[in-house]
Amino acid sequence: ENSSLKSSISNYIKNNPIDSLVAIENERRAMSLMSLGINPYSGTEINYIKKIVDSFDGAQFGDSGEDNDDIFALITLANAGYTKNDDIIIKDIVFVISAQNTNDGSWDGSVDMTAATIQALKPFSSITGVTDAITKAINYLISAQNNDGGWGNVFSTSWAMQAESALNT
Repeated sequence: ENSSLKSSISNYIKNNPIDSLVAIENERRAMSLMSLGINPYSGTEINYIKKIVDSFDGAQFGDSGEDNDDIFALITLANAGYTKNDDIIIKDIVFVISAQNTNDGSWDGSVDMTAATIQALKPFSSITGVTDAITKAINYLISAQNNDGGWGNVFSTSWAMQAESALNT
């Protein structure tokens, strides 16, 4: 609500573009722009959504072989107008679901990444396999919750609470 602070941050982000080949860096920048009400397609000299999409190799985003850039790509692209009908979304969801731990339902054995994935997948619940993956992830979060109600530290607890919010629980 502090318009001066928002204006300062907006000006900084607009005037200091990041022209990166790393998908997660472009995803972070696009999310930052959107949170400030700046169009990630055209609000700066760099089209961050194009950079994210260009990092897709037909199965996943980035070149890391890890799932975090794919999870954050789903969050970013869903907020940038991509839908369950977009082939790039469907293919990435297949990759993300394949990265889920079959034993405990987590991603990377992490509350943070599991909660982020719930948020990433929720808008695409009608795609085959997504609801089942979310259910397994919820069960993981329930099992990982401490007796004090938290999930180990303030950061993990925050991620878990954001997942609960995305699920309206």
